[in-house]
Amino acid sequence: MLVTIEAVGDSWVNAHSAQLQIRQAMINKQDIVLDFCNEGPSFALLGLHKILDNYNPAYVVLHRYPNTAENLPYVRTFNGLSHFWQMSNQYAQTVASWQGEKRFGLFLGRRTRARCCIMYQVAQAYPQQVLLSSMSQPNGLPFDIDDYEKDQGWDTTPAKAWWDNNTIVSIDNHAKNDQWDPQQNTNSDLLKHYPRFGIEIVPETYTLGDTFFVTEKTVRPLRSGKPFFSYGPKHFLTRLKALGFKTWDLIWDEDYDNYSSVQRWNKIKQQLDYLYQLDNANFAQIVAHAEEIAVYNQSVLLDMLGQNIDSKRI
Repeated sequence: MLVTIEAVGDSWVNAHSAQLQIRQAMINKQDIVLDFCNEGPSFALLGLHKILDNYNPAYVVLHRYPNTAENLPYVRTFNGLSHFWQMSNQYAQTVASWQGEKRFGLFLGRRTRARCCIMYQVAQAYPQQVLLSSMSQPNGLPFDIDDYEKDQGWDTTPAKAWWDNNTIVSIDNHAKNDQWDPQQNTNSDLLKHYPRFGIEIVPETYTLGDTFFVTEKTVRPLRSGKPFFSYGPKHFLTRLKALGFKTWDLIWDEDYDNYSSVQRWNKIKQQLDYLYQLDNANFAQIVAHAEEIAVYNQSVLLDMLGQNIDSKRI
């Protein structure tokens, strides 16, 4: 039986219908093919390990499932990297170094509870020093959605009040659904604003559970040479390093990579607070060093894609 798993970030969209299909197949002792549609949620986060407990692993196949972080006893039809790496060819360009306008940049597509809370806190903490952008989208705010973020400890009350009374526009005039239109250059258009800030705050798509699924949110700064903090799952940076990338642990504290969810964000914000309090000269020096590492990462990514003509390393 083919069962489609529709996951959107830390949310399982078709959980009820998919679980019914899986349990029916188990009753009938059928083979089960779980098609993750090239998305990378945590298997355990979705509760699939509990559903399939005591079912013969030989009967289960994971199809189009690029999250290789979890050690699972099932056959995989795909063991490669996220398709977002190759998609970076669509917006391959090096951007100019920081021009000194703002210190941080934070860009939201789909609104989630965590992302909205993070944007609220950043807007409050670093006024005039953060470039914010939020794509317009038809659905409302996510604070009452019943998803895996709901019990993670986010203080949504002040964030909700702020979002109800503030409109964060899209700096490139794109809407959320433009991301799926090949005629819309959503990432290329956003890169035009990269010289305006020094360090990006990247809110990844899959942030809970044991997962490593890199999307355009991370590939974009890697491809364009921009330093960043990663609000992603636990050990996200460690797994980037395993691919050959360097991170910024010699420039700022990356202990946050040992945490997830609210704890991860609180650790990141401690570093942002430190950078925000620096004088202009010291912050500019840190960004210059961080950009050297970002340029190195550009070369690593081109190596991965088989496109690196100059393989020199800094």
